[in-house]
Parts: sequence; C-alpha cells; structure tokens
Amino acid sequence: MIRRVSLSEQPNLAALVQWLASWIQESGAIHGFHNHSVWGGNPYRWNDFTAGHTTFSALMLPLLARLETRGTEHAEALLERMLEFQLESRQPNGEFDHVGFQVGESLKGGLIHSMVPCIALLLALKEFTPDRHRRFYSRIVSVVEEVLDACRIYGDGVSIHSCANQEYARQWVRLLLAEATNRPELRELALRELAALGEMCLVPNLPDSESLGSLRAAIDPNIIEPAEYYGLMLEPLLMAHETTGNPLWWEQAMGIARHVIRSSWIDAAGQRRFHRLYHRIPDGTFVRISEPMLIAGMGLTLEGIRKWAVRSGDPELAKFVDVCHRTFAYYQHLGGFFLSATGWRNEVDLVPSTAWHSQDAWHLLQSRETLPENISLKASTEVAPLRVLLGDTCFYAECGEHWRIGDYLTQDVFTLLGRKDEVRFGRDMSWVGGPRALPESYQFPHRISILKTDEKLICMEPLPEGCQLMNATSLPVELGGIIDPANSCG
Repeated sequence: MIRRVSLSEQPNLAALVQWLASWIQESGAIHGFHNHSVWGGNPYRWNDFTAGHTTFSALMLPLLARLETRGTEHAEALLERMLEFQLESRQPNGEFDHVGFQVGESLKGGLIHSMVPCIALLLALKEFTPDRHRRFYSRIVSVVEEVLDACRIYGDGVSIHSCANQEYARQWVRLLLAEATNRPELRELALRELAALGEMCLVPNLPDSESLGSLRAAIDPNIIEPAEYYGLMLEPLLMAHETTGNPLWWEQAMGIARHVIRSSWIDAAGQRRFHRLYHRIPDGTFVRISEPMLIAGMGLTLEGIRKWAVRSGDPELAKFVDVCHRTFAYYQHLGGFFLSATGWRNEVDLVPSTAWHSQDAWHLLQSRETLPENISLKASTEVAPLRVLLGDTCFYAECGEHWRIGDYLTQDVFTLLGRKDEVRFGRDMSWVGGPRALPESYQFPHRISILKTDEKLICMEPLPEGCQLMNATSLPVELGGIIDPANSCG
C-alpha cells in the first residue's frame, strides 16, 4: 500500500488527467486548492478559503481539445463546458473572473491571470476540429481582443516596472492572435516588445557564460525569475524565430534554456529539480537558491525546452526534459497528482493544485506521439478510492468529492475540510466542543487517525481496503490493520 517511489520512469498521464477531470464542475469551472508552491501562499494562508475556479487551470482547454480530436470519450462534453465557462467568466472591467489563484477571491486583478486563459483559448483553437473551429473562432478572437484591451491598465507597453514573465505572456498572446487572425501589425508589435524585454531584463552569466536569466522586473536588479516562469518566455521566442529567422531569438531562448538546465539541482531523493531563483547579495554577485521549490508546475518550462530541443537538436535540452519526467514519476501519487513541492515543511509541500497540474498535463500530452490507451474522463469521483499523502507536518486526503488537510494526533493546526464541488472550504472546529463550522456534507467519509512519533508514523485505526497511501516523509509507517469500509468514497 505504501508507495513513495514510482516503479516507472515516466509519469502516469492517464491517472493525472483523470484526477484533473475530477475537479471540473457541471458549470465548466475547474476547482482546486490553489497552492502556490513557489511563493508559499494559498487561500488558507490569507484567510480567504476559496477553492473555486482559477484561470491558471485554463490549460485544460487545449488538453481537452487534443483529446477530443483523438477520440477520447467524454472529452467533447468537458471541453464544451469549460469553453463556455471561460468565455463567459468576465469581470465588469473586461478581465477574466476568478483570477485570484493563491490568495483566492480577495485578489481580482493581474495581467498574468488574464493572459493564461487567453493563451489556453488560442492554443485550443489550434487543436479544434473544423466544425468546432467554425463555431468558436469568432468568440475566442473577440474575447481575447477584449481582454487584451482591458489589460492595458497594466501598462500599454513594456517598461522598467513590467513583471517580465507577465509581459512575455502578453507577447505570446499577441503572437498567437496574430497567427489566428493573420494580422502582421500585431505580430510586429509583439516582436518589438520582445526585443525591449530582452534588452531590459535578460542577465548573462547565470550560471555560466552560455546562460541567460531574467530579472523579474527591470526596476529591481536583485531578483531573477524562478525557473517555472521561463516557459512563458521560451514559447513566444520560438514563434518569433519561426516567423523571422532572426538569430537573436535563438540566442536568447537557448541561453534561457541553459539557465534553467544548468541551475537545476539534485534533491535528497536523488531527483533532478528546478531551482527556485537567484538573488543578488550585498557584494553584487548572485546566489542560487534551490528550495523551497515546486515539483508540480514544471510543465510550461519543460514544454518550451522540449520544443527548442526539437528545433535545435541540442541533446542537453532533450536529456533534461527526460530526466525531469523521471522526477514527475518519482513523486506521483497513485491517484495521479504529484507531490507539490519540498522545503516548505508545511501544507504547501503537500496539497496538489489543479493550476500547476494542468500545465504539467498539457506538456506531458504534447511530449507523447501516442496517447495512453486508458485515459478516462468519466466522473472519477464516483469510484475513486481513499487517497492519502503523508507529509512532515500534516497529511492530504481525498475521497470522492471530499478532500481534507488533516493533522497528526496531538498536532491540531490545519483541520481543513473541502469538497471538489464547492467553491469554499473551511475549518472543522468541532474539536473545541462548540458547533461545527461546516455543513454535515463536508464530513470526510473516513476517519484517519495517525500518530507521528520521533521514529515513525503509526496508523492508530485501520485504513480501508484499497486505500492509496503515499509517504513523503523520511519516517517509516506502521499501518496496523486494514478493513473494508462499509461506505464507499462515492
């Protein structure tokens, strides 16, 4: 039952996609615990308790579009629902709604939060069957144009105040839109902005003379972008090179790819990992910081590196993508999701986020010539077993529509309960003796009672037959008995 290391060197894409599909609602929204495992935030930490739709999960759109064209059952229905939701989910100012991600609904604005769904819609458009293309082309183009216009509030051009990854994302949107609409003036604008970004933000010699990092913003010379953001740069640079043949884009993209690859590190489990970032110290040099850092969420950058590996034929790039796939496989739960991160030593390491996992699934789908035969998009919460992931300070569990962040015995810190089909989650405060803070429908189907000692984790009560348990700690687990529960997780 305990599974910490995958026996495969490739992640299970079918299980990952099925897990993601279990969060998609009838409305077309995709819910999740929106854990930002690079910056360490999530709605719980901001006292927001939102688990509703986030635009960062929009890359499920091109994924579903490709699955539909390959004949995957149920992909059409899910795609239709998600398209309608994303196209109609707008704020009065024109931006997309539900943009808060790691701080929940308390944040309503952000360039990147509106650019990611624009990218996803335009990538989906490229995957559409001819009939669907005809039905959605004008709507997608119109919405993207309106959102681009609304996002002029974040500046009408690249400046020293621009957040680099967000502006690169805007140029990717412009290039995709120019391609879809045959508008050369839009393409030229994007190319000018890409050139300006390179001049202001790219930093040589990180970590060597062949590598280029990027400042997060030109106004702050101290912080270099974390590794997971570089896919937002590599993709538009690829389109720029394909369009113009200008060697400048080749040099910048290959430098960025080498920055990510040569800054990577080997973690305590022997797995190749993205580095966190570089930070300038008082003597003027940069130091690399490896963790705390995500595991889930490497997908966009890996996809950019993969495409440049194909274009350049450089074996260093191709090998890195393959090695990172083995990292995904090592840290994948039988339920399909990945361990989120390491180094935070709290729930940020543990709880999977659909926002990051959708990026990973889209990359893994593109990296394969053939689809796994066993991809199922059926409502998996109807049949899902109890899934448990053990961490240093707490555990994550899900069962059917229920999910929870639970505490070990005598360590009452989190006690969070949620449902995949609900926009809100909350604390189960019954332990103080007062009334329950949540409706009875939030009650988790199984009692999980685990004591953490100095030497091991001890299951104080039997776990149900078929429980999928993964131990992400350094301690052994003493299971005790196993029983077949009277009730299922459905």
